Amino acid sequence: MMEASFYALLAVQVVLAVLDPWGFPYLAGVTIVIQLVALRSLAKLVFAPKWFIEIARDRRTRIVHGFEHATIAILRAAGVEVSEGVSAARGFALQLPHRNGAYERLGMVEAAANAAIERIEAGETKLAYSTKCGTSWLVSDAVISLAIVGMGIAALVHGIPHGITFAGTVVAIFVAHRAAVPLGLLAHFLGDVMPHHDMRRPVEIATGVGAFALVALRRGPLDPVTIGAAACSAPDIEHLLPLRRGLFPSHRWERFHQAGGVSAAVQVLAAAAVLAAVLRRRA
Repeated sequence: MMEASFYALLAVQVVLAVLDPWGFPYLAGVTIVIQLVALRSLAKLVFAPKWFIEIARDRRTRIVHGFEHATIAILRAAGVEVSEGVSAARGFALQLPHRNGAYERLGMVEAAANAAIERIEAGETKLAYSTKCGTSWLVSDAVISLAIVGMGIAALVHGIPHGITFAGTVVAIFVAHRAAVPLGLLAHFLGDVMPHHDMRRPVEIATGVGAFALVALRRGPLDPVTIGAAACSAPDIEHLLPLRRGLFPSHRWERFHQAGGVSAAVQVLAAAAVLAAVLRRRA
């Protein structure tokens, strides 16, 4: 009950902050605290565990890490709990709860690992991903922390109201680990808030449709990356409709869509770099 009440009050505060961006002066202090927490989270990457650094820089380790996830999923489906696992370039190790016989289920683990390889090769690539993975949590925390810090810097440089900064920060925190759709919508909103030069409409449509088609073909239509890309692009569809005013917040209110700042050329280069990373073969 207390938790539900807190979330309800927070949602009300976010709405009020959007409606009155310069009101509620205490939000400036709250936002600074959140920024400091995000900076602390980014600082942790400097002292990241050795296994995380190895996974980040070595493609072979990432592949093995995927097989580790798949093996754990198969074992758990068979009723075998796994305490933890760690991957390296040449293989992975799993820790299972046990009393005295540390290797009593070695045959079962070996069979699960072989089944994982066969099923992934047969197309069950979802087995290679786990929402409970510590590596995934560390990466997602770093990404959302970058978004929070980036928004704080943009607010400081361009004078974005503290109410908008607070609202964007809260939304980012709550949707970061939830789903591709809200993350895609949030990315679109933050992109509009950041001062930038819009491209000519025909160029924007051609590059947007082309990039999305490449992502869908490479990752699959139901991949979270594809769904997130669709959600990020969807708000711009209303530009093609005969609407007197936009419906998406950053299209409806001019203060959320600022001109100037990042040039179209820089946007294209940044988008090309992100697209190249997304289109790379998945580990």
